[in-house]
Amino acid sequence: MKFTWGTGIFIFIMLFLAAMGTFVFFAFQQDVNLVSSGYYEKGVVFDDERAKSDRGTTKVDFFAFESGTDYIDFKVDSAYFEQADSIKIQLYRPSDRHLDKLLVVDQPMVSIPNKDLQHGRYIIKWSWYVNNEMYYLEQTLMLK
Repeated sequence: MKFTWGTGIFIFIMLFLAAMGTFVFFAFQQDVNLVSSGYYEKGVVFDDERAKSDRGTTKVDFFAFESGTDYIDFKVDSAYFEQADSIKIQLYRPSDRHLDKLLVVDQPMVSIPNKDLQHGRYIIKWSWYVNNEMYYLEQTLMLK
């Protein structure tokens, strides 16, 4: 069999198609983690979200967390806790949405064991109401 330029082009195209097929197969096997499944709807109400965040950053002194060896303690100032309604804490894991946790705060201090969380970066999202006005605050937590 004689090796011609037509044979070389055919081999190149077949190798290229095999490589592209392999790439597409592996790309479809990856888990896609969006920040939010309703990102368009969140974009429409961005100004409201920004206002909640601006209000929340003024209250940053009332909210704290401490990461110990066995537990993570989330603390709300007891005087401010009496004013606030329905305080929620979301532990958002940017790299894997399956590791997110949601806590409803019913007392000024809430603890969760470290064994319930994996090592890595979490964003703590506090949300609460005071006088029918929503507040929002984000803090970063690194578990080692």
